[in-house]
Amino acid sequence: MPHLLQTNKHSFSFDSSHDLLRAIIESTLRKLNAFAQWRDCHMTLFSSVPPTFGGRTNRCFAPLLVLLILNLAVHAEESPVYIEEVLVTAEKRTENLQDLSQAVSVFDEEMLLRTAATSIIDLDGLVPGVNIAKNEGIKTILTIRGVGNEANQNAIANPSVSYHLDGIYVASTFSLQSDFLDLAQVEVIRGPQGTLFGQNSTGGAVSVSTAKPDPTHLFGRLQTSLGSYDRFKTLASINVPLSERLAIRSSAAWNKHAGFAKNVVLEQELDDADGKAGRVSLLWDATTDLDVLVSYFHYSEDINGAAQKGIRDITPGPRRLAQDSLSEYNLQSRLSYSVISWDHAAFTLKSLTSRQNDEVFILRDNDRHTLLDARSPIPTPAFILDHSQLKAFTQEFQLISNESYFDRVDWVAGVFYVNNSVVLHFNEQIDFGHDGMFDPVTVEQVRNFELGDYGFISNSKVARKSLSAYFQSTYELTASQRLIGGLRYTDDQVRGQVTNFFGRAGTSHLATNTQRITGRSAYEIDLNEATLLFGSFTRGFKPGGSNLTFGREDVIAPILVLPTFEEEVVDVMELGLKSDLLQNRLRLNVALFAYTYENLQYQATDPEVFEGGVANVPESDISGIELESQLFVTDAIAMDFTLAWLDTSISAHHLSLDNV
Repeated sequence: MPHLLQTNKHSFSFDSSHDLLRAIIESTLRKLNAFAQWRDCHMTLFSSVPPTFGGRTNRCFAPLLVLLILNLAVHAEESPVYIEEVLVTAEKRTENLQDLSQAVSVFDEEMLLRTAATSIIDLDGLVPGVNIAKNEGIKTILTIRGVGNEANQNAIANPSVSYHLDGIYVASTFSLQSDFLDLAQVEVIRGPQGTLFGQNSTGGAVSVSTAKPDPTHLFGRLQTSLGSYDRFKTLASINVPLSERLAIRSSAAWNKHAGFAKNVVLEQELDDADGKAGRVSLLWDATTDLDVLVSYFHYSEDINGAAQKGIRDITPGPRRLAQDSLSEYNLQSRLSYSVISWDHAAFTLKSLTSRQNDEVFILRDNDRHTLLDARSPIPTPAFILDHSQLKAFTQEFQLISNESYFDRVDWVAGVFYVNNSVVLHFNEQIDFGHDGMFDPVTVEQVRNFELGDYGFISNSKVARKSLSAYFQSTYELTASQRLIGGLRYTDDQVRGQVTNFFGRAGTSHLATNTQRITGRSAYEIDLNEATLLFGSFTRGFKPGGSNLTFGREDVIAPILVLPTFEEEVVDVMELGLKSDLLQNRLRLNVALFAYTYENLQYQATDPEVFEGGVANVPESDISGIELESQLFVTDAIAMDFTLAWLDTSISAHHLSLDNV
């Protein structure tokens, strides 16, 4: 009969035959019981039931985990099991994770399978300081240390956490929707990337590496799972050698299930899934020093959409809704890219090129209710048609040293260029007559400010061009001490053509230009062969841009949303410790950090109707601590533990409108 110890939604299970582990946990509970009495935690322990915490759970949970880890470490059996070396490319070159003076969490293919992580969303809770959520049911919002996509309703205001696939910067956030497809490794880099990544990475970066074609042998894989709600999920991949130096690898995935919710008025299922992904990669080892990778990725999603229940919807049940407009969501995402790498004795030269094309069509019930009484202040029905197209071109050249100059200096240099544009068509219809029908609307009617069954209407195009150059070097002071210094120069331009209400106020031509130098400096010291202590200072920034809507009059209230928004700048101090203990059976990584933000970008609302956009918080601060640990108790038992604590504040007065 298995025993179970459960504390505050965290559980550890073991079989009664594992006398060692049972003895360790019982010893931990005895020690914690004494500690709890000393701290007045009001904890009751019984011999046959789990411990219960009365009113002071959070106070007792941390001591329990600390004591349990310490006891497990002390009683760990002698075994050949140990934590293997993990190689990452968080700083453009391949390095040991524990030698890197940055907070990075890594998941290889085996770990992704073990944790049942099949998409970016599944990493939520597995990485300290990382939170992943959905906005409007369709947008994936990735936040690191409290910094994410605070302005996600503006298509040109990119998120603060950048996404990279095989080293390619992916400009579209919709690519995060796709399930993991034949991956080799996922790296989550926490903290601003002011030098090597740069583009909007004030929160951090996610770097995904795919499984590469292999010219040495033929193999394939097929995984399929079935479940309730007509769930069907399958993943297939095949690797075919074409010659001793040429191979092709193809992968495909399909994730489908019926809706978890239902619109009872129109009998439409919501929260359904029907996503298809495919990738074809060709690898050519042209010579011993030159290899070329070419890939094409396509992801499509065609569903009814997300269930978003209105606050006045009295339909019984959280997953039953009453809405009078159909919902629809369609996404077509295409990404083609090439990575060319040439190895020289002294350096490696890489060229990374990509073209990206996303098209999104959204139809939704905007008031999220069905027909109400004519006296209701909420007009209904109302729906939104949102159609947007994103195109992007990126080019990056990297130069990475392969040998230490003067036996002391390693370096990375590069140039990065991105050119992306977003075309938006937004049309809202509202039944102001409360008759259940949308009256026809003409362009002249809208332009002449005549009343009609329409809401916000926009046809706009915004383009961004950004060019940056960077250099980072590591200087070895002694055999155990190193200095790191890096700089990045960015020239960013945004041009917007905003035409709202069919040009009722004309077409606004908006522009912003930003030039900024950012960078990073760090000091590393090896306390011993298995322990690294580091301190760093990083400056990151995110360029400004133009709004699609903004305040135009200040007679009744001041304008809160301006035509353009400012760049945001963050300065970060970080102190970290990385250690492998107990003959590499215990890994313990700790990071303390303090952020100082200037002009943090966020989604704001103007007092003028329909006018909202991105604004800036003048000053804000974030401080916190992260802990990440792995422990092999025996050759068959392993434990992972992560912890993050944040303290945030707005440190300067700022006028903003409370939407509620």
